[in-house]
Amino acid sequence: MVPRQTGSIYSDEQYSARIDIFNVHGVNQGGANVANGVVVLGTERFRHGNQINVDTKNYSANVDYAKGNFTYSVGADMEDNSYYNLFRQFSYGVFNYASPADFLADKPVSFQRNFTDLAKKGDYADISQYTQTGVYAKAKWDYSSRLNILAGIRYDWSGSDTRPAFNQQFLTDTGMRNDGNRRWRD
Repeated sequence: MVPRQTGSIYSDEQYSARIDIFNVHGVNQGGANVANGVVVLGTERFRHGNQINVDTKNYSANVDYAKGNFTYSVGADMEDNSYYNLFRQFSYGVFNYASPADFLADKPVSFQRNFTDLAKKGDYADISQYTQTGVYAKAKWDYSSRLNILAGIRYDWSGSDTRPAFNQQFLTDTGMRNDGNRRWRD
C-alpha cells in the first residue's frame, strides 16, 4: 500500500469554499515518495456553520427539620435547558479535483454544498428544550460524633416540550414511533 500524505492550509475568511486536490505527488514526513497525497485549501469542513447556545436555569427547594439526633430533609430540584444548536458542514461548498492538473485546468470532479429547505424545516438549527426534575426525602441519624447514618430516596424524571418530526423509516426499522416525548402522549 502506498502511504498517503495530506497537507492543509486553512483560512479564517468567513465565506471561503474548501478545495481538495487529490493524487498529489510528493514526499511524506517519513521520506517516502507518495503519489496519492491530498492538498486541502480553504476553511476546514466544520467551521462553515457551527454554533451552540445553551441557556440553563436551575431551581431548587429544600427543607430540613432537626429533632434530637435526627435531621429530616425533603426537597425538589429542576434543571431546565434550552438549546440552539447550529451544525452545518460544507455550507460554503467544497470543490474536489482529481489531480493538480485538473485544478490548474479548473475541472472539478465534484462540488458539494450543504443547505436546508427552510420552508420544510423552519430553521436550520436544532432548537430544543430538555428538563430534568427530581424530588427526594432523606433522614440522617447522628449516632455519635464519629458515626452518622443516612438513608433516603430520590425520584428523577425528564421531559421536553420539543416534539421531533415523525420519521416513517425509524418506525419501519424499530417498530417504535420517534415523534413523542415525555410530556406529550398520543
